Amino acid sequence: MSHDKESLQRMFLSLQANNEKLENQFKYLRQHVDASSLPPAEGALRELQLKTVAFAKEVTNILASYNMTPFMFAGALLGYKRHDKGFVPWDDDIDFALMGADFWRLIDVIREDFILLDLPKHNNMWALLDNAFRKHPNKIIGLQTPFCLHLYKGKSLEDCVNIEFMPYYYWNDSATSKDYTNHAKEIHALLAKQYSWEKLFSCYKEIFANNPLYCEKSHKIGAGVGNFTLTNWKFPGFYTKDQVFPLQNIMFENVELPTLNNIEHHLQAVYGDYMQLPSDIGITVTSSVVHAYLQTQNRTLNMPEASVTCKHKG
Repeated sequence: MSHDKESLQRMFLSLQANNEKLENQFKYLRQHVDASSLPPAEGALRELQLKTVAFAKEVTNILASYNMTPFMFAGALLGYKRHDKGFVPWDDDIDFALMGADFWRLIDVIREDFILLDLPKHNNMWALLDNAFRKHPNKIIGLQTPFCLHLYKGKSLEDCVNIEFMPYYYWNDSATSKDYTNHAKEIHALLAKQYSWEKLFSCYKEIFANNPLYCEKSHKIGAGVGNFTLTNWKFPGFYTKDQVFPLQNIMFENVELPTLNNIEHHLQAVYGDYMQLPSDIGITVTSSVVHAYLQTQNRTLNMPEASVTCKHKG
C-alpha cells in the first residue's frame, strides 16, 4: 500500500504525539508509583524465575565442592531489597560475581567436568545453544562471552534457565578512577579488533596475569576484564574489601544464596536511587532476545513479556 507524502507526514505527527503522551504518562507513573508495591510476575515468567533460583542453588552447591563461593549482585539484589526478597517482577536471570582467580578457574571446571561450548565470534550463540540442549538435555552447559560466563540448563531454548557469572578483581591499592577508565578504554580497543573469542579470552587471561592494576590481595575490589560492568556501565567506584567480604547468606525467594557484605552500598553505587522505577520497566532481557531468535525459526516463547526485543550484549 503506497502513501503520498502528506499522508505519511500525518502518520508521523500522530505517532509522535502518541509517543509524547506515553512518555508523559510513564514519567508520571515513575514519580507517583511505589516500585516496591508492584506485584510479582505471573504465569510463564514466574515459573522461569522459580526454576532459575533452584538452578542457582544447585550451581552454588556444586561450586562449594570446588571451594568456590560466588556472590549474588546487581539485578537479583535489587529485587531482594526493592521487591520483598524476590525477583524484580520482570527479571529473568540471576547475576553472580566471582573473584578473578576463581572466575577463570570456574571456566576450566566447566570445560573439564561439565560442558563448555566453543563459539567463534561471528556464529549465532542461540543456534549453538539450541543444538546443545538437544544433545545434552538438562545438563549444565557453559558459554563464555566477552562480558560474562553463562551457565544454562534445559531441554530447549523454550524451557532453559540461565545464570551469569562476572569476574571482580583485587585492584592495586593505589589504583584511581582514572586508571579504571583508561583500562576500560583499553578493553574497548581490544574488543574493536574483532578477534575470535578464543583469541580474545587468551588476551583476557594474559591481562589478568600481567596487568599491574590487578593484584593477588588488596583492600580495593572492582570490575575488570571479562566483566560487563567494566565496558558497558559507568564507573560505580571501587569497593573496599570489607564491603564485599565476609560474604553473607540471604533468603532470596525462600532459597538461601550467598551475596556480598554491604548490599546497600552496592545498590547505591550501581543504581543510585534504586527504589525508583527504572526506564526499562517490564522488559525481560534474556527472554526477549531468545524470543526474537525463536521467531526466526517459526517458534515462540509462551511469555508475553518476552515479545519486546531489547538490545543485549550477553
